Amino acid sequence: MTRPSSFDYEDFPGFAEPAYTQVPDVILDYMMADLNEAELKVLLYIVRRTLGFKKQDDAISLDQLVHGIHRADGEALDRGTGLSRSAVRRGITGLLAKHLIVAHQNMDPYRGQLPTTYALRWVGTTPPPRPKGGYPLADRGGVRKRTGGVSTSGQGGG
Repeated sequence: MTRPSSFDYEDFPGFAEPAYTQVPDVILDYMMADLNEAELKVLLYIVRRTLGFKKQDDAISLDQLVHGIHRADGEALDRGTGLSRSAVRRGITGLLAKHLIVAHQNMDPYRGQLPTTYALRWVGTTPPPRPKGGYPLADRGGVRKRTGGVSTSGQGGG
């Protein structure tokens, strides 16, 4: 089965009975006006992959953020953000700088770098200190490395 390059809006019959992903009202009521396209699309994708599946966090690869998730037979489960890799990276960097998300870079001693685990930053959690000079794209500032389930950021937890 081939992946559709875009959604077929011409043959879209309309919305069926809704299946819900809860999106915090503050995103739609206040943040949407201020976030750039990349930040908003990445944030909504993280909301879908976490809250939409009743999870607090989810390991999401850069490829999934760009292209979506596809089953082994090629069927698309979602189409990702539709952004380029560089735009997704800029969106992540902006969301980290605004302290809207937290990210943990997962590492495996044998397989190396694994998909990053993303979550919304909830009330009562302290954002990590902002690096001097901002969050450079090269090191994806604010991303903490996690090896074998143990945080290497020195702040413990997962």
